Amino acid sequence: MLAGLPRILAGVFVAVGFAQSPEFSQQYFQRIGGAIDALRPIAQNFYDAVEAEGADRAAALARLQRDGASVEDAAGRSTVYAVDRYEDLQRQRAAMQDAGPIGRVAALVAYPDPELLSKTWDDFAPAVPTTPAGLAIAAAGFAAGWTGAFAIGRSFRRPRRPEADGVRRGT
Repeated sequence: MLAGLPRILAGVFVAVGFAQSPEFSQQYFQRIGGAIDALRPIAQNFYDAVEAEGADRAAALARLQRDGASVEDAAGRSTVYAVDRYEDLQRQRAAMQDAGPIGRVAALVAYPDPELLSKTWDDFAPAVPTTPAGLAIAAAGFAAGWTGAFAIGRSFRRPRRPEADGVRRGT
């Protein structure tokens, strides 16, 4: 009974961690919307200027990425960063939009925005896994923890000696 206890504890510990991922990804998804809203005016001003000039978007971004020390150069680099980030967040939001709770976790892991991830983690409050998605991911976490603890335990187990002539020794 006690031999399996470390595996059970490991399974429960990892399951609790996994169970939080749907709530974390939901909070991250909400932050994406806020970040997109904040970046939209900068990106829209850039798009409008490119259209008014009749320029190519990629060429206009390349012109803004100068390495000079002037205010204009710094503003150009800032605009490039904002437009690139805006477009990256738009793509991630689209990937997460209709993915469902478990798909959102996968999309978050595949395409995280480091700044948004850090801010979401700083404000994250764990949730109790009462949704089917939370319970499904908790079960996966339990299985991962159980399997990991089993594998680690097996690596420390002494190999058994073969019994000679069917006689057990030392008992």
